[in-house]
Amino acid sequence: MDNLVHKAIRKTHEHAQELRHSLAAAGALPSTNDFRRLVLLSTIRTGSTMLGFRLAAHPAVSMFQEVFHVHRNSVSFQKVGFQRKSTTPKILRLRENEPSRFLEEIIFARKPRGIKWVGFRLMYNQARVDNPFWTGPEFDHWYANGKRPPQYGNKHDNVRNWLEKNAEKIDVIHLIRENLFDQYLSGEVAKKTGAWGEGATGGWRGDDGVSIELNPDHTVQHIQTTQKMIDEGRDWCRQFRTLEITYDELVKNDGMKRVFEFLGLDVLDAGETRSRKQGKTDWTEKVSNSDEIREALSRSGYGHFVG
Repeated sequence: MDNLVHKAIRKTHEHAQELRHSLAAAGALPSTNDFRRLVLLSTIRTGSTMLGFRLAAHPAVSMFQEVFHVHRNSVSFQKVGFQRKSTTPKILRLRENEPSRFLEEIIFARKPRGIKWVGFRLMYNQARVDNPFWTGPEFDHWYANGKRPPQYGNKHDNVRNWLEKNAEKIDVIHLIRENLFDQYLSGEVAKKTGAWGEGATGGWRGDDGVSIELNPDHTVQHIQTTQKMIDEGRDWCRQFRTLEITYDELVKNDGMKRVFEFLGLDVLDAGETRSRKQGKTDWTEKVSNSDEIREALSRSGYGHFVG
């Protein structure tokens, strides 16, 4: 009975928020478009889900999640009031063919009064139409069945062009993880367990008892490629007001303080994150060929990532 009650309450809240956002977008409720636009730029296993939900918990922030993710049949709004919109054919067509309109009419539409920031999460490899270096066949193992992320749009109408044209209205939080081996291992463990964390596919589970064998060549390639992605991301961010912050800073109180100071918001109003750290055991206990991996990283100049 309790589950049915909770389900009914969530459904009622979802419909109420859907109506509120729709009326605000139409100007039928007190609303505003005088807000800053925010992009949370990162890659997987950097704490972007945690930060995205932490931002979404603030009453002055309307934060969407990975709206340009790999799944073409839905939009990962992950926001109350947008559940039914996630599979609306018109919205899917806009994202697919006219991402500039998708951003203007859906993501950055008028919002209820009091909203000061509206943003979404964007991974380095999402919505790219410029055929970046990691689209070659040597990166097939990165993707399930060799399937690359959708481009969304074309060379004339695409996400990055729209953001660049509106750079004066947009700020970026560039989130990186300093230990690129930890980032890679975290992703490989998530692939094996199917658990990507709270708020993500598969939910949360600890890593106790997980054993995985890593390909040494793929491990080194991932670190090299991710570092290049980070460097390209830094270059792209120069046209925006940007805060670069690391995963390690983020999990500490001073890291969140930096984020909310950047946004000009009171961190005390932010609420608590709904994400928990999954990896708690030493990497050598999870990687069955740890000696081989340590040697490969040392030969490649990345031995400092494993001590």
